[in-house]
Amino acid sequence: MALRITPAKRVANKSQLPWSTSNEDLVELFTTIGKVERAEIQYEPNGRSRGTGVVEFGSVDDAATAISKPYSAMYNRDDV
Repeated sequence: MALRITPAKRVANKSQLPWSTSNEDLVELFTTIGKVERAEIQYEPNGRSRGTGVVEFGSVDDAATAISKPYSAMYNRDDV
């Protein structure tokens, strides 16, 4: 899973997510790092996941930690 911090610095954009990932999955995964203010999967107009999402953290430090972690291990899946 690729991660990128936006200029807001509390927001991490993720790509290469499994199609089945839900908003709740993102919250569950990233609350292991810190407080998640918002987590949203991005969808196509037809309702299909784009395989990307946004997570907004409660602090800049939590967002910075998020981009330094290997998420395939955290997600416990090989397809992340």
